[in-house]
Amino acid sequence: MAAILLKGGKKWIGGAFTENRELILADRAGEDRTLQLRDDDLILPGIVDFHTHLWAPPSLGEFGVRPERFAEDGIIAAVDCGTYGIDSFEAADRWFSTCPLEVRSFIHLLPEGISGFPLKTATPPEKIDVPALAKFLRGHVNRALGVKVHLGWLPYKSEATDRALLHLAVQAAELSSTRVMVHISGQCISARETAQMLRPGDIVTHPFSGQEHTILDQNGRVFEEVLAARERGVLFDMGYGGYHFKWDVFFRAREQGMRFDTLGCDFFILSYKTPRSFLRDEFHILSGLLGAGVPENEVFAALTDTPAKLMGISLSFERCCLVLRKEYGKTVASDGQGTEIPLSFEYRPFFVSRQAR
Repeated sequence: MAAILLKGGKKWIGGAFTENRELILADRAGEDRTLQLRDDDLILPGIVDFHTHLWAPPSLGEFGVRPERFAEDGIIAAVDCGTYGIDSFEAADRWFSTCPLEVRSFIHLLPEGISGFPLKTATPPEKIDVPALAKFLRGHVNRALGVKVHLGWLPYKSEATDRALLHLAVQAAELSSTRVMVHISGQCISARETAQMLRPGDIVTHPFSGQEHTILDQNGRVFEEVLAARERGVLFDMGYGGYHFKWDVFFRAREQGMRFDTLGCDFFILSYKTPRSFLRDEFHILSGLLGAGVPENEVFAALTDTPAKLMGISLSFERCCLVLRKEYGKTVASDGQGTEIPLSFEYRPFFVSRQAR
C-alpha cells in the first residue's frame, strides 16, 4: 500500500491547531508521494455539517442535497434535520447507511416530514401521534438523534399552532429520552417562551435569524430567558441558511456572550453550490465567520469535535483528511437579509483523502 506524507501546515487535534511536522496517510490507489504544505494550511479529519437536508430515495422531490456532493469536498458526516418523518425515515435511513457520509437524523414531528417543501398542507397538531413518534424514536436510537420541529414556517402557522407543536415535540423527546431541535426563525411565539420550554441538551437552530421573534428584544438585548437556557445546557446551532441569519443580530448577540455550539449550514438543493446561491458551501460560510472575527478554534470545534460527539461518531485522519488553503482576494459574505461583510480571503479545499466506510 502506498503512502502520502503531508509535511507542514497546522493540524487540528485536541480542540486546536498545532504545527504539523508530518502526517502519513495510506493511499490504496496511488504511489508514495510527499505533499509540502504552506505554514497556514489547515489539516482536518474531515468536517461535519450538523444541519442540512439530504436526498434519499423516499424523497418526494429534489429538495435535499445528494450526499456524494458533500463527500467529495471532505465532509465526513452530516445531520439530516427533519427532511423525513416516521412515514419515510426508515427507507431514507437504509439508504443513508450505505452512502459515503456518516448520517444521523432528527425525525420531523410531522409524520410526512418536509421532503416536499414548501409544504402546501401539513398534519395539524391535534392529529400528531406523540406516543407513536416516541416509540419510533426509541426503536431507532442509534440513528435518530431526536425530533425536529419547525415554528413559524408551516402553512397553518400561528401562535397557537407554534405553541402546540413545541409542546408536542418536547413531549415526544421526553418520552423517548432524546432531544428536540427547534427551528425558531420566523416563529410566531416569543423567543422567551421557546427558551423556557427547552431542556439541557435540546438544540435551538437559527438563533441569529433576522426573521420575526429573534433572540433579541426591541432594544437589541438578548432575552434573559435565552441566556438562562444556554446556561442550563441548551445548545445553539448556527443554522446559517441565508435567510435564517442576520449579521446585525449575530454581532449584537455575540457582544452579550452568545455563542454557537455547532455550525450547521442548512443547505438544500437550491442553496448548495448553485449560481443563484450566495451561501455557496460550508467553506464560504466558515470563511465569512473567520473574517468577521470569530476565533479559529471556535469555528472549527463547531465543525468537528462538538458535532461528532453529539452524533456519537469519531473522527480520524486515517479515515478522512481535508486540507484547507487560504486563497486571498476580495469577496463578500452575505447574510441573505441584504447585508454583506467584506472578506479578504476564503478557505478552499486543497487536498482530500478518504477511505471507504
